[in-house]
Amino acid sequence: MNRLVWKSTLGLLFLLAAVASVAAVKMLRARSAQAAAPAAGVTWTCSPDLVVSANVRVVAHCASGYVIDPTTTIFWFAYPTRDTGNASRMLSLFETAKATGSTVTFYFDTTDLSGAAYGCLNTDCRAIWAATTP
Repeated sequence: MNRLVWKSTLGLLFLLAAVASVAAVKMLRARSAQAAAPAAGVTWTCSPDLVVSANVRVVAHCASGYVIDPTTTIFWFAYPTRDTGNASRMLSLFETAKATGSTVTFYFDTTDLSGAAYGCLNTDCRAIWAATTP
């Protein structure tokens, strides 16, 4: 009888540990997704007048820029090609908007200068983390 109780208790403990592990992984994933949100996130909507696909980035240019300060106006919005799937989607979205005269809303962090690693100049370009069309 004691052996049966011990086996049942042990099985229950393993089940609880598995459930706790799954819950912990989900919580960590949710926190990491939240951490990816930009600290100074803004949006800018324009009609792209130029779209470029380079070997390290896809970019869209806006005739009217987002003014950060008197010396910094952002005209270029870039996405790295190292993430090939999303880069392809961004390029498609940019080209479609340009071809149809539609607008694109760019989501970016004004303080994120990481785009310089793939040719996005800090003076007039920002890395985007999302883009949408109406």
